[in-house]
Amino acid sequence: MIRKFMGNRRGNVAMLFGLTAVPIMFVVGAGIDTADVVAVKQRAQIALDAAVLAANTKSFGLTDEEVASRAGSAFDANFVAGSATIASFSAVPDWDGTVEITTEVSVPASFTPLLGIDDFTFQITAETRVGKASFDVVMVLDNFSSMGGTKISTLETSAKDLTATLLAANSVGTMSDRVKVGIVPFTAFVNVGSENADAAWMDVNGLSPLNDNNMETSGVSRFTLFNQISGVSWQGCVEARAYPYDVNNTAASDEVPETLFVPEFAPDEPDDGSYYTHDNWQSYRYSNNWIDDDGGTCTSSIEEVGEDGHDLK
Repeated sequence: MIRKFMGNRRGNVAMLFGLTAVPIMFVVGAGIDTADVVAVKQRAQIALDAAVLAANTKSFGLTDEEVASRAGSAFDANFVAGSATIASFSAVPDWDGTVEITTEVSVPASFTPLLGIDDFTFQITAETRVGKASFDVVMVLDNFSSMGGTKISTLETSAKDLTATLLAANSVGTMSDRVKVGIVPFTAFVNVGSENADAAWMDVNGLSPLNDNNMETSGVSRFTLFNQISGVSWQGCVEARAYPYDVNNTAASDEVPETLFVPEFAPDEPDDGSYYTHDNWQSYRYSNNWIDDDGGTCTSSIEEVGEDGHDLK
């Protein structure tokens, strides 16, 4: 019986599991505590980012204590602490408009106290330089035909609201034009309003080389062409300036004709029918009709037909 008992190997798995159960529980518990710390740290960083922005918004004329108080209130309003506690919190404004916030957060542990670790403490910081800085904001707005209906009206409303919010910063403090807003259209044309026909930045004398596009005669103002067509008037659209003036804000000047804005004047298209695009072969009806094809001042001696079927007159 003694020899059989000594040779019995049953129950080894249970014994080994019993020996490893305790360290496995410690590892799982440490993982749970670590996940809790990571979640709290993420929430704290988000709240701290919001606090530093709130502290530096319209900070002109505020004392350092007022800026710090605003930061603390914003952090408390946005941070979901749970069981975590704030060990320290400081907001330090600087003379150049920088605000730096540092906080120390302590998260109590649930499992690691068995290993002698009662809590996890970490420090996070956030910094912004807004108070005395200036900004150039550019909005790229899609005004293509696909934006018809409520899409374009919603875009206009949103752009106006954003512009008003941004430019409101100019009324705070003594800095002139602290915020500047630029608009980039999605296409090569933009409507500036027909009331700007005689604006100083418009090419009223045909100086820009863009006037010569689709024309056999150089130096003819497109306003002159509009005035010669009965029943047609310029509706306010201008072309994008030629490179590099299409991507910078160089002021328009007659001394540099390329900087002037040229009225859009596309070639005349057929009165009837449709055309196909080369990319998707979708049919589109002609919409740019200046002159009746069967009459008017357009004669066969100056009429040509482009490769895509457009009349060039």
